[in-house]
Amino acid sequence: TETSPVKPLEKSIDKATKPVRTINVDEYLVKFKNFSYLHCQWLTEEELTRGDKRINQKIKRFQQKREKSGNVLDFCDEEPFNPDYVEVDRVLDSSEHTAPATNVTTKHYLVKWRSLPYEDCTWELEADVDPIKIKDFQRWVD
Repeated sequence: TETSPVKPLEKSIDKATKPVRTINVDEYLVKFKNFSYLHCQWLTEEELTRGDKRINQKIKRFQQKREKSGNVLDFCDEEPFNPDYVEVDRVLDSSEHTAPATNVTTKHYLVKWRSLPYEDCTWELEADVDPIKIKDFQRWVD
């Protein structure tokens, strides 16, 4: 996983006998390996630890990198990554799979993302791909 800017999350604990108190919890924007930026998620350190036992070292490296960065915009909360990374540049291929147990067919498209190299292409569900780009691909294939 790759971590991005930290987003503080405020959680309130409400008990009948105690006054409400606020607890600040850091969240990290996580981009998962082999998944597109569409699938990034804000996760707490606790949630990350459940999925990756080496996460503490990764968070430590991220924080060191953040502290050493001379460019404030590298870790700006407003745009954690280039918005082009979630915009389909073109569809390169398609694949269909029918589950024998349910007889449900799922269609995936190999997507080249705008401003990202071809090595960062990912397979995406049809619902996650711009229908115009799918039509462009189908015209090219036919």
